[in-house]
Amino acid sequence: MEIKQMTFEEIVEQHQPLVLKIINSLCIYKERDVYLQIGLVALWEAQKRYNPDMGAFSTFAYITIKGRIQTFLTKETTYYDRHQGVKKESYFDIVDERSSILLNEDILEIYCSELSENQRKWVKGKIIEDKTSKEIALEHGVSLEKVKSWRREAVKKLRKTMINTLS
Repeated sequence: MEIKQMTFEEIVEQHQPLVLKIINSLCIYKERDVYLQIGLVALWEAQKRYNPDMGAFSTFAYITIKGRIQTFLTKETTYYDRHQGVKKESYFDIVDERSSILLNEDILEIYCSELSENQRKWVKGKIIEDKTSKEIALEHGVSLEKVKSWRREAVKKLRKTMINTLS
């Protein structure tokens, strides 16, 4: 049956799993019903704007739904970033910023005991100093690929250390 001849209820029944798949692929776990509603509205708009010359309806619907949900996510993130106040708990972080960095370095040192010197350079640069891989590479005079290999191996070892610590 052609999309233009189907009722919207039939289209929803057929394409609701697609909307849910998009929501899951975007790792949305809060307010899923809001995103489902946004997806269904986008599905309705896709039905209205669909032209069979564009290709398969499911492809057109997928692009429309995912785009609409991503746009909403971007707007929500921007809003929360701009309107989020300073929480009471974070006052202590502002006042005692240096001691928390020292504490983080101490904790990291415990977890980094199994890492090579280069892997520690990556951990220090990335986690403590908040540098990009490119900045770390420039600082130590190595290629970006080399720093990425430090990261890969460090992450493997850190995961292993974390699993052993938690068990």
